[in-house]
Order: sequence, then C-alpha cells, then structure tokens
Amino acid sequence: MSTVGEKAKTSELVIPSHWKPLPATARWEDEIEWVHGNRGQCIKRTAAGSVTIDLFKAFSEAPSHGALGLLVMAGDDPKVFNNLLLSVKKAASEADGDAEAEKGTRWVVGEVRKMIEALGGKAAG
Repeated sequence: MSTVGEKAKTSELVIPSHWKPLPATARWEDEIEWVHGNRGQCIKRTAAGSVTIDLFKAFSEAPSHGALGLLVMAGDDPKVFNNLLLSVKKAASEADGDAEAEKGTRWVVGEVRKMIEALGGKAAG
C-alpha cells in the first residue's frame, strides 16, 4: 500500500511482487478499462484529502506502467479521469469503420496528453 499524501505519485506505488514485469504502455483501451475497473478498489481518499493507492487490492494485474499513471490521475483528480473515460466512450461510439476509429483514438490520445500536461506531467510520444 502506498500512502502518497495529497497528490499521488506513480514512483511511490508499491507494485505487488507476484505481478509480472509491466511494459511501459499497453493499448489505451486496456489501460483505461483496467483503471475504471480497479479505481474504486485501490484508491482511498482520507477526510483530509490524502490519497492512498493499494495495488494489492486490484482485481487483476495492471496492463502497463501507463495504466498505473492513469490510476494515479484518477486518484488525484477523479473528474479528469471521468472526463477522459467519457471521451473514450464517445470516440468509441462515434467511430464508424477502421479509419474513423483510428481518428477517434488519435483525438483521445491528444486529449489525454493535454490533461496530463495540465496536471504538470509530461506526456510521452
């Protein structure tokens, strides 16, 4: 378990030793789906506003370190993650064919990068 103060940091997460080594990234859909499915289980916020992230409570292993970063974002600012989740769902529902799906994915990735940078992080790629 990691008690990470008011703002969570990916570097302070304790990754369970029984998890296989995580790749840097995975498919966006897999990362976002994993966070959505595990955030209620892993993230706890105290009355004082501190965030605790306990990966040992996750239903499954994270697909990547990128997913852990998204989990931290979900802990730091749930509204930002909820907006990201809605954006992904909207892009998926509006995608018509492979070309539209790729366009929607590029748009979502751009939006995610903007959100990460707005939170003071550096978006890769």
